[in-house]
Amino acid sequence: MEQTILSAKLIVPSAVCTVCGTYTRNKSMVNYACGIMIDGKRCKGAWQSALRVDDWEECKFCHASDANCDSCNGEGWLFIRK
Repeated sequence: MEQTILSAKLIVPSAVCTVCGTYTRNKSMVNYACGIMIDGKRCKGAWQSALRVDDWEECKFCHASDANCDSCNGEGWLFIRK
């Protein structure tokens, strides 16, 4: 008998940093400073809301289900707002 393993989809992020491009799923961070440490320095960007459905595209390689995917850095989603 063949076993099927089902993977849950990763939740779509809700904001993206205006400088470093990091994603967050924490909606309460929108409009606050990013502050992620990059090369020992704190990012000076802010979390920009990205709540529209068309802001994001599901990763074509992991289909939003692999937290270790190299293509989407484990986020499962790519920010595509133009």
